[in-house]
Amino acid sequence: MVSHQSPETLLSQPSEQRYGCAVIYNWSDGRESLELIHRLRALKVPTQIVLVVVEAVATIIARAAHDGATDVLQANQPAAELRDAIANAIEIDRAERPRALESLQQRERLESLSEGERDVLRLVLDGLPNKVIAARLDVSQRTVEARRHKLFLKTGTTSIAELVRMVVQLGG
Repeated sequence: MVSHQSPETLLSQPSEQRYGCAVIYNWSDGRESLELIHRLRALKVPTQIVLVVVEAVATIIARAAHDGATDVLQANQPAAELRDAIANAIEIDRAERPRALESLQQRERLESLSEGERDVLRLVLDGLPNKVIAARLDVSQRTVEARRHKLFLKTGTTSIAELVRMVVQLGG
């Protein structure tokens, strides 16, 4: 278990290797806690979050759930409930982290594509052959072939089917 005295220390030390969760105590109106949850999500490191609130305000609970909190508890709950929520969050993290990290890596590979490679990808996903793609993009067929080759290399895929599956899994 690692305890952080401030959000900044937590945010400066995210770990992709450790399983676990972040327990966030909300002692005020909730804005700071919700901002911290948002900042954790922006880091793109999969993290389960248990939010402990002094007062169960529906808007805070709804926003925390929307932003990905695993559980929201009231501060006056028995300690056993907090332990159970943490254990549950760790189990969720253990089960989901490998898939989440793979998805993150795939998304980063897609984001590394140049604009031209993205144009070719879009048209390949539409099922168009290189000759038609070249005409639509007003480039040579060799350029299309080179961009197509680069997008396979950058995405780590070896076939159109694998590339399509990757894009579909990422929701793109």
